[in-house]
Amino acid sequence: MVHTFLKLACGTYYSTLFLANGEPDFDLNQHQQLTHLVGLEYGKSFQAIRHGWIENNVAYGLLQTPETIKQDVDKYYLHPSFLDCAFQLIFHLLKHDI
Repeated sequence: MVHTFLKLACGTYYSTLFLANGEPDFDLNQHQQLTHLVGLEYGKSFQAIRHGWIENNVAYGLLQTPETIKQDVDKYYLHPSFLDCAFQLIFHLLKHDI
């Protein structure tokens, strides 16, 4: 079974969960390289992942609101960009199968 975890908050911060797990396993650049490898090119609005951690079969991600969607975020309960980025974390769980 595959799980992803997404924590949404205002501003950029590291929760105690992430600090306990140490340095991130991947950053935005590594994430973009992985998605490019599978043929996906995400626009600026869907590049919210800043760092991520892998623990067993769970992917954790720290997101930062992209400038391109800041004016629209309050119009949604959950902006489509954040939902999509949660799904994008799955690539890191499956990267050994790519």
